[in-house]
Amino acid sequence: MIEAPHVAWPSAAGGWLLLGVVVVGVAGEAVPGFPGWLAGVCAWAAALPLWPRLGRRQRMLVVTMLLLGAGGIGWGFAHGQTGLLEKALTLNTMIIAMLVGVAFLPLVSVRAQSGEPALKRGRLALLRTIVGVHLFGSVINLTAALIAADRLRRHAPTGPADA
Repeated sequence: MIEAPHVAWPSAAGGWLLLGVVVVGVAGEAVPGFPGWLAGVCAWAAALPLWPRLGRRQRMLVVTMLLLGAGGIGWGFAHGQTGLLEKALTLNTMIIAMLVGVAFLPLVSVRAQSGEPALKRGRLALLRTIVGVHLFGSVINLTAALIAADRLRRHAPTGPADA
Protein backbone atom coordinates (compact mmCIF):
# COMPACT_ATOMS: atom_id res chain seq x y z
CA MET A 1 0.00 0.00 0.00
CA ILE A 2 1.24 3.49 -0.84
CA GLU A 3 1.43 5.86 2.09
CA ALA A 4 0.53 9.49 1.72
CA PRO A 5 3.36 11.91 2.43
CA HIS A 6 3.34 13.64 5.80
CA VAL A 7 1.87 17.12 5.59
CA ALA A 8 2.22 19.61 8.43
CA TRP A 9 -1.10 20.41 10.09
CA PRO A 10 -1.16 24.08 9.04
CA SER A 11 -0.88 23.13 5.38
CA ALA A 12 -3.44 20.36 5.76
CA ALA A 13 -5.86 22.66 7.60
CA GLY A 14 -5.40 25.35 4.96
CA GLY A 15 -6.02 22.81 2.21
CA TRP A 16 -9.21 21.54 3.80
CA LEU A 17 -10.44 25.09 4.33
CA LEU A 18 -9.71 25.95 0.69
CA LEU A 19 -11.69 22.88 -0.32
CA GLY A 20 -14.43 24.30 1.89
CA VAL A 21 -14.29 27.52 -0.16
CA VAL A 22 -15.00 25.49 -3.30
CA VAL A 23 -17.81 23.40 -1.80
CA VAL A 24 -19.48 26.22 0.13
CA GLY A 25 -19.00 28.69 -2.75
CA VAL A 26 -20.71 26.37 -5.22
CA ALA A 27 -23.47 25.65 -2.70
CA GLY A 28 -23.93 29.39 -2.18
CA GLU A 29 -24.43 29.88 -5.91
CA ALA A 30 -26.55 26.78 -6.52
CA VAL A 31 -28.79 26.57 -3.45
CA PRO A 32 -31.25 29.45 -2.97
CA GLY A 33 -30.99 30.94 0.50
CA PHE A 34 -27.64 29.30 1.28
CA PRO A 35 -25.36 31.83 3.02
CA GLY A 36 -22.70 32.51 0.41
CA TRP A 37 -20.64 34.53 2.88
CA LEU A 38 -19.57 31.25 4.53
CA ALA A 39 -17.18 30.69 1.61
CA GLY A 40 -15.48 33.98 2.46
CA VAL A 41 -15.19 32.91 6.08
CA CYS A 42 -13.56 29.66 4.91
CA ALA A 43 -11.15 31.65 2.72
CA TRP A 44 -10.08 33.94 5.57
CA ALA A 45 -9.85 30.96 7.92
CA ALA A 46 -7.58 29.24 5.37
CA ALA A 47 -5.34 32.31 5.39
CA LEU A 48 -4.56 31.89 9.08
CA PRO A 49 -2.76 28.51 9.02
CA LEU A 50 -1.11 29.38 5.69
CA TRP A 51 0.13 32.79 6.89
CA PRO A 52 3.62 31.57 7.92
CA ARG A 53 4.23 30.34 4.36
CA LEU A 54 3.87 33.84 2.92
CA GLY A 55 6.90 35.93 2.11
CA ARG A 56 7.47 39.29 3.76
CA ARG A 57 6.22 41.31 0.76
CA GLN A 58 3.09 39.19 0.43
CA ARG A 59 2.34 39.68 4.13
CA MET A 60 2.74 43.45 3.78
CA LEU A 61 0.40 43.42 0.77
CA VAL A 62 -2.22 41.34 2.59
CA VAL A 63 -2.11 43.56 5.68
CA THR A 64 -2.32 46.73 3.55
CA MET A 65 -5.30 45.40 1.59
CA LEU A 66 -6.98 44.17 4.78
CA LEU A 67 -6.59 47.56 6.46
CA LEU A 68 -7.83 49.44 3.39
CA GLY A 69 -10.81 47.10 3.06
CA ALA A 70 -11.67 47.31 6.75
CA GLY A 71 -11.33 51.09 6.59
CA GLY A 72 -13.62 51.22 3.57
CA ILE A 73 -16.20 49.01 5.26
CA GLY A 74 -16.00 51.16 8.41
CA TRP A 75 -16.35 54.38 6.41
CA GLY A 76 -19.30 52.97 4.48
CA PHE A 77 -20.97 51.78 7.68
CA ALA A 78 -20.44 55.22 9.25
CA HIS A 79 -22.21 56.74 6.24
CA GLY A 80 -25.25 54.49 6.37
CA GLN A 81 -24.21 51.67 4.03
CA THR A 82 -25.29 48.16 4.97
CA GLY A 83 -24.26 44.70 3.81
CA LEU A 84 -20.66 45.68 3.08
CA LEU A 85 -19.11 42.92 5.18
CA GLU A 86 -21.25 40.31 3.43
CA LYS A 87 -20.23 41.72 0.05
CA ALA A 88 -16.58 41.63 1.08
CA LEU A 89 -16.95 37.97 2.04
CA THR A 90 -18.79 36.91 -1.11
CA LEU A 91 -17.52 38.93 -4.08
CA ASN A 92 -14.38 36.97 -4.97
CA THR A 93 -15.07 33.54 -3.51
CA MET A 94 -15.88 31.97 -6.88
CA ILE A 95 -12.59 33.27 -8.28
CA ILE A 96 -10.80 31.72 -5.31
CA ALA A 97 -12.71 28.48 -5.91
CA MET A 98 -11.66 28.52 -9.57
CA LEU A 99 -8.01 29.09 -8.61
CA VAL A 100 -8.18 26.21 -6.13
CA GLY A 101 -9.62 23.99 -8.85
CA VAL A 102 -6.93 25.04 -11.33
CA ALA A 103 -4.24 24.34 -8.72
CA PHE A 104 -5.37 20.70 -8.65
CA LEU A 105 -5.01 20.25 -12.43
CA PRO A 106 -1.33 19.20 -12.27
CA LEU A 107 -2.31 16.43 -9.85
CA VAL A 108 -4.57 14.80 -12.42
CA SER A 109 -2.64 15.58 -15.58
CA VAL A 110 -0.98 12.80 -17.51
CA ARG A 111 2.77 12.84 -17.01
CA ALA A 112 4.89 12.68 -20.14
CA GLN A 113 6.57 9.33 -20.63
CA SER A 114 10.10 9.21 -21.94
CA GLY A 115 8.94 7.32 -25.05
CA GLU A 116 6.21 9.79 -26.03
CA PRO A 117 6.57 11.67 -29.31
CA ALA A 118 7.45 15.35 -29.23
CA LEU A 119 4.72 17.97 -29.45
CA LYS A 120 3.41 18.64 -32.94
CA ARG A 121 4.69 21.67 -34.81
CA GLY A 122 3.45 23.73 -37.70
CA ARG A 123 0.47 25.83 -38.65
CA LEU A 124 -2.14 23.16 -37.92
CA ALA A 125 -0.71 22.61 -34.43
CA LEU A 126 -0.73 26.37 -33.86
CA LEU A 127 -4.32 26.63 -35.10
CA ARG A 128 -5.44 23.79 -32.81
CA THR A 129 -3.71 25.46 -29.86
CA ILE A 130 -5.31 28.83 -30.61
CA VAL A 131 -8.79 27.31 -30.94
CA GLY A 132 -8.34 25.24 -27.76
CA VAL A 133 -7.11 28.18 -25.71
CA HIS A 134 -9.91 30.39 -27.09
CA LEU A 135 -12.60 27.84 -26.21
CA PHE A 136 -11.12 27.28 -22.74
CA GLY A 137 -10.92 31.04 -22.15
CA SER A 138 -14.47 31.59 -23.32
CA VAL A 139 -15.75 29.04 -20.82
CA ILE A 140 -13.78 30.62 -17.98
CA ASN A 141 -14.98 34.11 -18.92
CA LEU A 142 -18.58 32.98 -19.28
CA THR A 143 -19.28 34.44 -15.83
CA ALA A 144 -18.87 37.97 -17.23
CA ALA A 145 -21.61 37.30 -19.77
CA LEU A 146 -23.81 35.73 -17.09
CA ILE A 147 -23.42 38.77 -14.82
CA ALA A 148 -24.36 41.11 -17.68
CA ALA A 149 -27.33 38.92 -18.64
CA ASP A 150 -28.55 38.83 -15.04
CA ARG A 151 -28.40 42.63 -14.81
CA LEU A 152 -30.23 43.01 -18.12
CA ARG A 153 -32.90 40.57 -16.99
CA ARG A 154 -33.47 42.58 -13.80
CA HIS A 155 -33.21 45.90 -15.70
CA ALA A 156 -30.50 46.97 -13.26
CA PRO A 157 -27.29 48.76 -14.19
CA THR A 158 -23.98 47.02 -13.62
CA GLY A 159 -22.00 48.49 -10.76
CA PRO A 160 -18.37 48.54 -9.66
CA ALA A 161 -18.88 45.33 -7.70
CA ASP A 162 -19.69 43.50 -10.96
CA ALA A 163 -16.29 44.26 -12.45
